[in-house]
Amino acid sequence: MATLDDLLEKTSRTFALSIPMLPEPTRRHVGIAYLLFRIADTFEDAARWPRDRRLAALGISSGCCAARGALRPARRVGSPTSP
Repeated sequence: MATLDDLLEKTSRTFALSIPMLPEPTRRHVGIAYLLFRIADTFEDAARWPRDRRLAALGISSGCCAARGALRPARRVGSPTSP
């Protein structure tokens, strides 16, 4: 099974090149977020797919993330509930 670093290397764009320089756990979190956004971008750019199919694929992928608890509301830095 591919590691996060392997996946980043295979899908790398300019932004992804700086991810390995981040400290953990920020590196892992940003890497996963980057890959999720690349998936969404791939669906959006699938010009051969009808619009409805692209929207359905985006909905399914976001639903999978939400079901696994990957999508949580962002917290403002410095708020009483931020770590």
